[in-house]
Amino acid sequence: MMKTILFFSFYLGQALQLLIFCTNIGFAAIDSNKIKDRFPLSAKEIGIGVQKILPQDTALHLQLIPNLGKWDPKVEVYSDLEYNNLLTRYSGWNGGDGCYSLLLPDGRILWSFQDSFFGLVKPDRARVDNVFVHNAGLIQTFPGRYGMVQLNPVKEGKAQTWIKYDSLKEDSDWYWSGAGIVYDGRYYKTLGHIKRTGSGSWDFKNVSTDVAVFSYPDFYLIKIVRDKTLGDVSYGSGIYEAADGYVYLYGTNSEGWSTNLHVARVPKHDFLGPWEFYTKNGWANQPDNYSIGSSISPQPNVFKDGDHFYLVSQQLLGQDIYIYEADSPLGPWKNKRTIYRIPDTYDG
Repeated sequence: MMKTILFFSFYLGQALQLLIFCTNIGFAAIDSNKIKDRFPLSAKEIGIGVQKILPQDTALHLQLIPNLGKWDPKVEVYSDLEYNNLLTRYSGWNGGDGCYSLLLPDGRILWSFQDSFFGLVKPDRARVDNVFVHNAGLIQTFPGRYGMVQLNPVKEGKAQTWIKYDSLKEDSDWYWSGAGIVYDGRYYKTLGHIKRTGSGSWDFKNVSTDVAVFSYPDFYLIKIVRDKTLGDVSYGSGIYEAADGYVYLYGTNSEGWSTNLHVARVPKHDFLGPWEFYTKNGWANQPDNYSIGSSISPQPNVFKDGDHFYLVSQQLLGQDIYIYEADSPLGPWKNKRTIYRIPDTYDG
């Protein structure tokens, strides 16, 4: 059977679950019988908020998840036990949401997270003396496949937030990190500036998209560029690097219990230069709140396979993982299919 391979991760409890999808529902064909010979994978093989690419000598440890009629019958889903074990941590960073990963030019993998916990975890998965931070960064090194280098600074023995918004208290302003790119000795990372608006648990809003600039390969923070965009759309929630030289930056905003998908673009060689926004009249220097999709998760993922573009998204506050297709990175997105349903619980 000829299949295309996708990767997807989601956070459940205190373990990040990594899944592999093998599908022949309309993508360019790949011989799944030669899956072990295909690593490292190409950059188009992406999952929700995470791109996973393994070194050449990696042995796969896959467990087939039975399809009980919950998703498209043409899709096979495997749990990657090796990476699940890697990300089931007992010290240091041990859990977080808003996961992104990026294969770096030197073969390492950068993992970044939004709200995260650092500290000890007992064998029964109970946390002990943990600290809570709003974003985190880890470098996975090769060789030493299970080695993780923490980018969060440590003060008085406690991990601190990796990228802080100025010197303000983190209960008033903070960053939720987004996707990023490496170009010409720099790592550019998009950031959603979140501001507290009240005392309730959900009293906060996104007020701007900022960009952190790091040196590469040592990830020294050079500067943070404030206010690349203003408003409630956090551009950079998903990134697609296109063959036309542009980086497409996807973002969502919420209207009640619905979300809208928006897109900006910028030349890859000038990431800090002016961004363009896709509006009802085409590309413009300012956004007009025009959306290219709705009911999309806060971390949309767009990739190209063959002549078609695909968007993978999780059901908002739900358990289904969807895939859409289009003829352009701008949509329109059609042919929606379910490729997985997250169970209520996972063993372990």
